[in-house]
Amino acid sequence: MAVYSSLWLAMAALVVTCVRAELSANSTAMPEEEAFVLDVIMDAPKEDVYFLFDIKGTQLTSNDVNKAFEGLPVLYKFKVVGGHRCVVVLRSVPGDRAALRDLVIPQATDVEVFMAEHFSDLLSYYDVLGKQDKEPLLLEDENLYMSTITIREEGMNLTMFKNNLKEFFRATLAANFFDIRGFHLNGLLPFTFISFMRISPHRNDRALIGMSDYVGGPYQMVINTRPIVNI
Repeated sequence: MAVYSSLWLAMAALVVTCVRAELSANSTAMPEEEAFVLDVIMDAPKEDVYFLFDIKGTQLTSNDVNKAFEGLPVLYKFKVVGGHRCVVVLRSVPGDRAALRDLVIPQATDVEVFMAEHFSDLLSYYDVLGKQDKEPLLLEDENLYMSTITIREEGMNLTMFKNNLKEFFRATLAANFFDIRGFHLNGLLPFTFISFMRISPHRNDRALIGMSDYVGGPYQMVINTRPIVNI
């Protein structure tokens, strides 16, 4: 019986070895898109997290917003000109949500909260040199705008999208010469980012048209720009 068992184990080991060899011979490399997704998951930078509050309400006042966020690590507080809408950017260190526990948004408001990463962190991930300065920038009210840009990604696979974005981000480095701070809104598809900038509308239009060349033309970008003021 012992001899029979040994013989059976040897034959089983031979079969397993042959199967493994067959699988190795016929296996294909991981698809490029899957490899890209794993690359994003494994190598995403562990940077500070930002929360962007988009607050709307007919009863909303600037004083209400200032009171709600008093004492919190707020980078920017803006009111959109001509509407009952305010946008607040709050910085949160990874793992620390204590600042959010006592936050009470004024009643009769509609609030959307987005997680975001600073544009400079995004540029770092894409290996784009000359990234934006992360230090908070006190933006003056004159020619102050908020621009939301969504890249539609139509007709592009993940590899094309990554390559196009890298070139697009290189073009955005022109923002270093102006008063501009940008944030990528995490967890949104299509790819969306928002910028606060002190720049003339004409110069902004020319810059956006130029950058759109790197993502397939203006029809691939949805842009919403509004005048804002500090509160």
